[in-house]
Amino acid sequence: MKIGVFQMEVVTAEPFQNLEKVRHILRTNDCQIYVLPELWSTGFCNKQFAELAPVCDEIEEQIAELSRQHNCTIIGSMLKKSPAGIHNHLSSYNRGVKELEYNKIHLFTLLREERYLIGGNSRGLAHSPDNGIYGAGICYDLRFPEMFRALAVDKAAMIFLPSQWPMERLDHFRTLCIARAIENQAFFISCNNVGRLHEKMQFAGHSLVVDPWGKVLAEGSGEQEELLICLVDPAKSDEVRQMIPVFRDRKPELYQ
Repeated sequence: MKIGVFQMEVVTAEPFQNLEKVRHILRTNDCQIYVLPELWSTGFCNKQFAELAPVCDEIEEQIAELSRQHNCTIIGSMLKKSPAGIHNHLSSYNRGVKELEYNKIHLFTLLREERYLIGGNSRGLAHSPDNGIYGAGICYDLRFPEMFRALAVDKAAMIFLPSQWPMERLDHFRTLCIARAIENQAFFISCNNVGRLHEKMQFAGHSLVVDPWGKVLAEGSGEQEELLICLVDPAKSDEVRQMIPVFRDRKPELYQ
């Protein structure tokens, strides 16, 4: 399975300009799965979220159509308005069909995301005829291992993490991505962005594809917009789980 991780430099508050970047990647490559960063169409222009959320509905429709045209799966998060408010909403479209959706559960209170966004209340897990069982989280979710363990208990062989992680905490990002792969014996695929939000916020890049042993199969640079292409065999997750039977030996009833 060929996976393309598009480490974008997101243009803040310019959804159609960002969409054109994605169109170009799809036209010039032939991956089965493409992964985009967190809020890839707008970035964190918090005060414009209400204005841009309806535009993101149109962008999502175009992503669905692009996944159909290019016979692929496209995973990424965008703004999504609901009766409760605006969500950081991850979708996965496989050949035009939405097979996974997830609203970011853990809002990053350090940057006051809760002022502009509503947290989700359910996990993101897909049973795909083409991609097998896989799950997803978004950025800050990475610091909450229980969520990813729940996906692995439900036999997710791949876990995707769109993010906008800053350079100053790059060591945390790399360490936690590798740890999530090892402890869950699953492929962990993170797609981070590059560039700056403002003078004090530089994003880290270093998107990662980590196998169930914790081996880094692909890693992005710290500053360059690029497409990482990596071959992944989801069956390796089952092989590792049989070799080291963590899920058979765990005793969740004793962890409370």
